Amino acid sequence: MTPWITVLLALTLGLTAAGFDPVWLHTPWAGLGTAFQVGHPLFLATLALALMLAAVPLELRIGRGGMLAAWSLPLLLQFWICGRAWPELGALSLLACLLMVSHRRGEPLPWKVWAPLLVAEVLTLVALHPPALAVAISPGVGLAVGRWARSEPVQVFGLAGGGALLLAWLS
Repeated sequence: MTPWITVLLALTLGLTAAGFDPVWLHTPWAGLGTAFQVGHPLFLATLALALMLAAVPLELRIGRGGMLAAWSLPLLLQFWICGRAWPELGALSLLACLLMVSHRRGEPLPWKVWAPLLVAEVLTLVALHPPALAVAISPGVGLAVGRWARSEPVQVFGLAGGGALLLAWLS
């Protein structure tokens, strides 16, 4: 993941959080648009900073498909189970995935990556009060993706989940 992809992700989330929703298609994924409605703008800045600091090492350890899977699969599960998706919980899954990969490889994740994201996560969870089941889904999926990050099924799930989120944003 290059810094440009991270900037585009933060820009997409920021525009959608500000109320910009392009309605170009009408698909069953329209309700998943809640995956782009962040609770607080500070969370976006922290997420973009953490991802930009970790962009190159993450791409080498997890792969783009693995990162997409860690982000999108919990959002899809939250939407199907709870009827709403929280992007903050998608970031919690991504953080769990990163910690699992760094633990498995024996390479500690730098504090400048996980510390600001963890602080933003805790503050956001306190403010949002999402359902406990949605909170439990996110780190569980993140740990599973981190365990099998470089496998072909995870890469395919990541691309499929990214496509579903794109359809949700366009509908």
